[in-house]
Amino acid sequence: MTISSKSSAVLLLSLLLPVYSFTNQPSSARNYEYTSYLACSSMETSTLPKKSFDSLIALPLCAKDSNKNSVPIQSFEIIYAERGLYQDSAGLPIIFTDYSTFQCEGNTIPKSLASLFVERSYKGDTVSIENVKVKGADSKSHSCQGLKMIIK
Repeated sequence: MTISSKSSAVLLLSLLLPVYSFTNQPSSARNYEYTSYLACSSMETSTLPKKSFDSLIALPLCAKDSNKNSVPIQSFEIIYAERGLYQDSAGLPIIFTDYSTFQCEGNTIPKSLASLFVERSYKGDTVSIENVKVKGADSKSHSCQGLKMIIK
């Protein structure tokens, strides 16, 4: 192959590639977006009263794709930011946040962890559910949008 034919092939390929990338691709090539829900409800859960949080935290998480089809949750991580009032070295009060991380398998929080939240959570604490892994319709593991709840 000569230099002239190589450059012609590269030029032809560079012209065809953008045309191919904008054509309709099969549905198997689409990227799905997944969203997680606390207690399988689509209600707004960014700020919750303590009573509501206590009743919802023990219920299973659910996830849905962009077409609102339910997909099974494989695992997730909980980050608990517990605020506490402490004293500094001069005896003055300061608010300090203590972070705890828990790894959960399946779609439910273990009962011991749920009872810990009921017992210890307080106004101002934050619970984030991150790194949610779901099994998509293609039987592959996908990342899912997490949740963040502030107890009020």
